[in-house]
Amino acid sequence: MLLGLASGCYEGFDPLDPAVLTEVMRTRGNAVGDGHTGIYLGTVETLECGCPPVDPRAGLEYDATLCGVIEYAEDFGLEDAIAIELVQGDGSVRIRAVGAESPDDVTVLLPTLYGPLYTDGRVFAGGILEVDALLVQGAARARVDGTLVGDPEAGRLELEYRQINQVELLGNALDGAVDGFGVEDEVLQTLDCRERIRLSMAWVDAGDPTR
Repeated sequence: MLLGLASGCYEGFDPLDPAVLTEVMRTRGNAVGDGHTGIYLGTVETLECGCPPVDPRAGLEYDATLCGVIEYAEDFGLEDAIAIELVQGDGSVRIRAVGAESPDDVTVLLPTLYGPLYTDGRVFAGGILEVDALLVQGAARARVDGTLVGDPEAGRLELEYRQINQVELLGNALDGAVDGFGVEDEVLQTLDCRERIRLSMAWVDAGDPTR
């Protein structure tokens, strides 16, 4: 038994190990209610950008990495702002990046996270995303550790977000090919890398918890 992994005590274990994340995802805290459900908006501080830029030949409209998402926001003058949706069900939370519905969205490699919420504000959540899309195959594993404090509809999230990408980017590397007809996709780039950011966020809207 990986005792205590869900509460952040994972000494001797990789915090992004699949077994650790599974333990986090199935753990429930002792918080009560759903009042902290909503959209949170805030600032991002990059702590570790260990992934290289995505090869443009892969045909992705945006860089698929975590730091790529931040750079995308900067390009549109959002000053490192990013939005997430948190859904509380008593001692459990679901956390996802806003806009992660589309497979060609900028958030293509950001897993939905699940985990416990405690009455003292401690929150932990983990997620594993298996990707088998047209241009991306592999897996992304992520977790957040931090606090959710304040009254409902006035809460603040202070989180550290960590992610590991282990994916292959596919595409047609032949110049001049017409729509890739008759040519099989090949691996253009392999990503096996980690990223880490700090999030400081505030509740801004009730959102839609039925999604």
